[in-house]
Amino acid sequence: MTRLDVAGVQPDDANRALRYLWARSRIAELSDYGSSQADADRIGDITSLGLKYNLLTQYTSFIAVLEVVEKHPGSGSGCGSTAAPSTGVSDLQ
Repeated sequence: MTRLDVAGVQPDDANRALRYLWARSRIAELSDYGSSQADADRIGDITSLGLKYNLLTQYTSFIAVLEVVEKHPGSGSGCGSTAAPSTGVSDLQ
């Protein structure tokens, strides 16, 4: 058996796509395993991977935005709403 010491190895940007391929593969594995019954842990794992790696899953979705509405602090302009943005939504300033 050969042992490799990887403690000093730094990630290479050229291999950046591998993390997304791994995440897709892991999501597929979690989705296929016991697909007749979805437990909360598996749903949570799939959802977390989808959000972390910006991948569409059966429990996540994405919204296409055609326009950007800019809000200038203190100007009162914008969409007229004073409500705080939803969790995970930027303030677009």
